[in-house]
Amino acid sequence: MDTLEAIKHRYSCRAFKPEQISKEQTEMLIEAAKAAPAAMGDYSGISLTVIQSEEVRKQIDEETAFSMPMMGEHPTYEATTLMLISVKENKEFSMIPYCNASCMAENIMIEATALGLASVYIMAVPTILQQKTELMKKIGIEDGFAPVVMVAVGYAETVFNWQKEKNIVCKYI
Repeated sequence: MDTLEAIKHRYSCRAFKPEQISKEQTEMLIEAAKAAPAAMGDYSGISLTVIQSEEVRKQIDEETAFSMPMMGEHPTYEATTLMLISVKENKEFSMIPYCNASCMAENIMIEATALGLASVYIMAVPTILQQKTELMKKIGIEDGFAPVVMVAVGYAETVFNWQKEKNIVCKYI
């Protein structure tokens, strides 16, 4: 699938099958993440943690679900792979770390689509994880880093009709 087709086919999946993605697929997602741009080419303030342990994924759901009742008991949608992006604070340019993380997340999601996988961009879970010191240690989040974006990846439970029209206003000046 070419890049534009992957972009057009990408959607937010909220129901995943219980099968784990392959090691090869995981490695390709990591490569896509590494290819993301970072402000001024500085990658020292961004970190990627791949979480595939069922035990840890369940703990993340248990410890974050209470804060998001609208998402139910599984705020990570029971995806088998969670790609957690953490950043260092940048006092001079506060939005740059979030922009870097979003670029990395988008690359992951486009590559997932190209591989026939589904994904969803999650911000609420990482925000709550910031308050869970013990869980962040268990996951391996380094001191000075804060999780800001998570991409849940796996096989979609149902096929999505990607041809839905997207009405976005575009202005030419």
